[in-house]
Amino acid sequence: MKAKLVAANITFAMDNANTKQLIARFPDKINVEFTEDAALKTPIAFHHIHIATPDPEKGRAWYVKTFGAREGMRGNFLAAFIPGGEVDSARRRRPDAHQGSHAGSYRV
Repeated sequence: MKAKLVAANITFAMDNANTKQLIARFPDKINVEFTEDAALKTPIAFHHIHIATPDPEKGRAWYVKTFGAREGMRGNFLAAFIPGGEVDSARRRRPDAHQGSHAGSYRV
């Protein structure tokens, strides 16, 4: 995956060989995290996205109501678990802040 991203002139916000994770910075400052998972049975799989919102509980509730997600927690994040991944909600730090720069996390 890293070789493909380098070939596409994508830069990295983080490249940690010890944890086998990298965060690729795409245009418009969109960050996408990739984590190596040797047990994965496909070349790549979606894991989670983060949303930043003034009301994380309301954000999670929308995913539960709209998509039938199961509510829960992943670390410190309110999470809405859906088949194939999850949506993690966090409070937006500033009212004028970008809605979220971490677009998603994938296992490769």
